Amino acid sequence: MAPSAPPARTRPRSLALRWGPAVPLSLTELRALAVRFDEEAEHIAETFVVQLSPGKLEIVDQLLGAAPALVVAVDGTLMVLDGRDVVHVGGRKHKLAAPRTMAPYAGGALLAADDRLWVFPPDGGSPTRGPRRAVRVLSCAGATVAAVSDHGDLLYGPVTDLRPVTVEAGLRITALALDADLQMVAVAGAKLLAGDARGLRVVAQAPFEINAVARYRDRTLFSSRAFGLFQLDDDGRAAPLKPSLRAHTLTVNAGVLLAASDLYLGVTDDLIDWLTRDLAALTRAAEQRFARFLRPEDTAGG
Repeated sequence: MAPSAPPARTRPRSLALRWGPAVPLSLTELRALAVRFDEEAEHIAETFVVQLSPGKLEIVDQLLGAAPALVVAVDGTLMVLDGRDVVHVGGRKHKLAAPRTMAPYAGGALLAADDRLWVFPPDGGSPTRGPRRAVRVLSCAGATVAAVSDHGDLLYGPVTDLRPVTVEAGLRITALALDADLQMVAVAGAKLLAGDARGLRVVAQAPFEINAVARYRDRTLFSSRAFGLFQLDDDGRAAPLKPSLRAHTLTVNAGVLLAASDLYLGVTDDLIDWLTRDLAALTRAAEQRFARFLRPEDTAGG
């Protein structure tokens, strides 16, 4: 009989790091989430809230769970939705029922929980109740909202008056971006869609699953976690842009595009020259901090 595996609480942990979502304040000033996790049980994790500047990386907070969302308010206030249903803002904690995702909204943030939208003011104070909507995908431009409901409906408009938008063939949207000109781009598996409040139509089919999408400098960008970053060319085809950046999120802020992959953060303001930050400095900083999810009887293995 083969020996059984040691209990999770006594076996050595094999810890790893990956970048989560990030927001650019400029080409060189970034705010990011980084996840440290157990390679054999990735749900056992914690999140570092990180400030990056030229030649410097600083961990400013350490939260239990894998945090799914980070917003930088108009005054620079950081708002983090952690992996345990809490929004952290400047030392304050807001506990809400089953929050799912959060996006910049009207200088502050809009948070989607399992049954309601919540509006955080720019100073990160207590949120106000929005409409009762079960939303799983969210993107905002100013005070205009684009969202996907649990039923797969695409909704658009001010937060108090979200109305359905037609999606070609009733495709189920998995990623969505609304730009400053109120143009939408979206993903349904390997299909890329584009449009506005009048409706979305399929504009391209990629030869892979698409994980993230954005509009930047009048271009439609999309990324695969397996094949890297692409753009939609003038002929409506998927054209490679930066294959090494296998981004899980694409974020536009302050005139800068940031592509966040597990191993690299890449930023650009012209889509030609890129500045990248790997995990080296983060690894050194994380080594100085005990993993919060380890119990006293655990040992951290390399």
